Amino acid sequence: MAPKTPAAVSDAIKKLSASEQVAVQTYIAQLKSNIEDLEAEVLQLKDSDPHAHYHGHEKCTTDHSHDHSHEDNKSSHNHEHKHEHNHGHSHKHQEKEDDVPEWKKKAMDADPNEAPFGGNWGTEASVDATADSDSESFPPMYEGDGSSDDFDKATDAKMAGSDLKSAGKFDEALEKYTQAVLAAEPSALLLANRAHCLFKLKRYKAAIRDCDAALEKNPDSAKALRIRGESFLKTEQYHSARKDLSQAQTIDWDSEAAMMLKEATEKCSELDAELVKKKNEEEEKLRKRAAEIKKAQEEARREAEEEAKARASSSGMGGMPGMGGMGGMEGMMA
Repeated sequence: MAPKTPAAVSDAIKKLSASEQVAVQTYIAQLKSNIEDLEAEVLQLKDSDPHAHYHGHEKCTTDHSHDHSHEDNKSSHNHEHKHEHNHGHSHKHQEKEDDVPEWKKKAMDADPNEAPFGGNWGTEASVDATADSDSESFPPMYEGDGSSDDFDKATDAKMAGSDLKSAGKFDEALEKYTQAVLAAEPSALLLANRAHCLFKLKRYKAAIRDCDAALEKNPDSAKALRIRGESFLKTEQYHSARKDLSQAQTIDWDSEAAMMLKEATEKCSELDAELVKKKNEEEEKLRKRAAEIKKAQEEARREAEEEAKARASSSGMGGMPGMGGMGGMEGMMA
């Protein structure tokens, strides 16, 4: 099995642009599939059985005939990964076989249950396959039109969720709140309560999304503002955190939020000071550069003036009209 991509490499890939990530990920996936292919060839060379071949590290002695139809012969090989190999080595994925590049087929054969950089082959649609597993994990939202709302079910689920949240069972509470959200159109408070569970589970992006939805329904929801502000703080969006927490405190003061507001304010001050410092440094560089340019221009002008004077002086000394007539002195002496 080809080695997994080291965490340091995945972190470095995340810092690239989307197009660069795709290029690097594709190249690494090709390397992984080539490694698997070479390992299989080495194992086959070491094996004395002439009919043996390998699928990854799994030995297979069945003679695969590509001339038989898939309907007549449905023999499959159940390997450790429980990946089915038909006679044409077709893979049951969403993509048509003709659309799958050869390197990917080999990689899928070698590691059928996990695509490179996370995810799986059947659902790999994200460009950023190195993202954290829960980075895009959001609980479902209400999509009804009100005609089939079940308010009794929603009420029961909300009450159960509230009890579970009070008991610190945030995973279970999240499930109940989600049931309530789906049963009937949710209120701002219900969405804020679910966001609170998400925050406790460290799913900050999902918490922010629920708070966004809650604040669309009620812009003055102190709870939604507070939870979103705390989530912004955890994701290092300090100015947004300060804004939300400050607004929440003006609506409903909270001691814990006050501490977080203080932290956000301090972080903002540090960032602002760093920005001012960088701005001053850039301005100083520009001033120095302007001074250097001005000095170079003045030196160039002085050199041009001196060169012009030198040429004028040289031209005046070379003429001396009338001096050539001095040769007539000989006649005058006679």
